[in-house]
Amino acid sequence: MPKLKENEKRDENEMKLAKQPQKQKNCKMEALEKEQKQKESQKAKEKKIKAKEALLLEKQQRQSEEKKKEKLSREKEKKD
Repeated sequence: MPKLKENEKRDENEMKLAKQPQKQKNCKMEALEKEQKQKESQKAKEKKIKAKEALLLEKQQRQSEEKKKEKLSREKEKKD
């Protein structure tokens, strides 16, 4: 009976050892997937920020053009 328990324990240990590389591989894969998701999320955030910056720049340019037109219009009215 003790031999049987010894064999069972040895078998369990061997199974654990056999599973370790797979667990390590799974952990590495999960870490890579998590890193990939973070990169994608960061890229999406950067893209969103760039889009907002582009809209803001466009708005500022429009306002600048409108001010120039108003200034020219006022100067023209003063001349007349």
